[in-house]
Formats: sequence, C-alpha cells, structure tokens
Amino acid sequence: MRTTVDTVPTPLLVLIVVGLVVGIVLLGVWAVRRFVPSTRDGFDAEVSSQMMGVVASLFGRAVRWQSPKRADAPTDWANALRRHGLHTVLGVAWMAFVWWLDPRCLPWLLPVVGALIVSIPLSVWTSHAGAGKALRRHGLFLIPEERRPPPVLVATEKYLREPGNDSVRGPRQLNAHAADAMMASLIAR
Repeated sequence: MRTTVDTVPTPLLVLIVVGLVVGIVLLGVWAVRRFVPSTRDGFDAEVSSQMMGVVASLFGRAVRWQSPKRADAPTDWANALRRHGLHTVLGVAWMAFVWWLDPRCLPWLLPVVGALIVSIPLSVWTSHAGAGKALRRHGLFLIPEERRPPPVLVATEKYLREPGNDSVRGPRQLNAHAADAMMASLIAR
C-alpha cells in the first residue's frame, strides 16, 4: 500500500521538514514578541511559558527567571488557555498533518502530541493542591526521601514535636540540632 509519503520525492520532504522547523522557530519568536510582556530587564519568563523564555534567550533577549509562586492558588481556565493555547493548537495541527501523511505513524507520535493537546486541562488539574495530596496518599510521584526519610530529617521532625520545641527559635538552633542528629545517626552505624 502506497502512502502520501511514498509519492513525495525525498528532497521535497527534507525541504518541508526544514521549512516546518524554521517556521516553528519564527512562530516562537513572533509569539515571544507578541505575548510575553517586556520589562526593563527583558522578558518576564514567569509570565510566559519556559519555552518562550528559552526562545527569547536564543535570540539574544534578556530573560528574568523567577521562582514560581508557591501558594495553593490553582491555575484558572483562562490563564491555562492563555499559557497553553498555542501548545494545544500546535499539537492538533501536528497530529492532523501526520495523519494526512500516514495515519500509521500516529501511535508513535501520540505521546508527544497527546501531551500538547491535553496541556490546558492538565495544567488546571495539576495546579490544585488536592490533586497532589491525593497522589501523595497513594504513594505516587514521591521522591526517595519522602518514602524513606534520612535519619537527620526524622530526628529533626521528632525534635520539633517535643514540647517546647514547637517553634524553632532560629536557624542556628535547628542547624545545631540537625548536626547533633546527623552525628548520632553516624555513630549508631
């Protein structure tokens, strides 16, 4: 069975792929200039997605990287659409193009384009603290220290639960206790 790809000459396919890559980069530059607010120090990468910040830095624009807000404020649908709408459109267009070329390639491409297509609802769902807490209760997405805390963390938590130690009076006191706990755990070995 001959597909569309089989009927197109190889040099033309290479030209199409190079054109698509250049077009995507130019689209990224346009999107950075159009949607990412410019500040005195350059582009604010927190407002844009990280991809926009990377594209801006590749083209010599100054990027100010800030730590994301750590509050339990979930992402609303409008903000998710503003941040990930282009990703979703790109995923749908990419999937349609590959389906047009050869539908047999879709299962291989689905992990990539599927993630782009569901980026808006995934961003909203994963921004809720309740989702993370539920996943934690089931033991999912934990780091090794959360599964088996090191002795120094166990000792520090025990110290903070003792009466009179419910509030740490300063980092030196906590550091001194952590050092004592670390030494005790090393001696116990």
